[in-house]
Amino acid sequence: MTPSVLIPRPETELLVEKALDGLQEGAQVLEVGAGSGCVAITLALERPDLRVSAVDISADALVVARQNAAKLGAGVRFIHGDAFEDDWITAPDRSLDLMVSNPPYVPLQDRPGLEPELAFEPALALFVRDGPGRFIQRLGLVGCRLLKPGGRLMIETHAPEADASLEYLRGQGYRDPHTLEDLSRRPRVLVGTR
Repeated sequence: MTPSVLIPRPETELLVEKALDGLQEGAQVLEVGAGSGCVAITLALERPDLRVSAVDISADALVVARQNAAKLGAGVRFIHGDAFEDDWITAPDRSLDLMVSNPPYVPLQDRPGLEPELAFEPALALFVRDGPGRFIQRLGLVGCRLLKPGGRLMIETHAPEADASLEYLRGQGYRDPHTLEDLSRRPRVLVGTR
């Protein structure tokens, strides 16, 4: 355990499980916001035929992710970059089959009421000052550029923001935007298809 990354949550299992559905042999996958690498590494281990890359803004988190991938023998390419910049993007336009993300989505004003154990996790990976919509919009735009026709965008999200987030994706031209519910029956994962 390290303060550089979040401790993976059960809700993220839903993201991984549903991300694997329907991926063709040799599919190209990108995770935005790698953190500990748990999503990208699990996808690569479950499906060694996938070509998996993952980007994160935190160099410290990428050290942890690379160590985890090496220990587990997962073939993941890790990239240092800011999701709000374009300089890390090396994939050709319309080349991805899946883009997946568990971005920061807890509004900063909610911080005082959260569980005490969250105080030991990196704020950069948890909180957003200006609402989760900023990440949803950016991920949606990057997905518009990088996803193949029929490619999927999947984003773990803050349940109270799910409806607004679906509207963002709809406005960006994603087909059939919808949410998947977590075990508590809250909307947890946004899904949109190019």
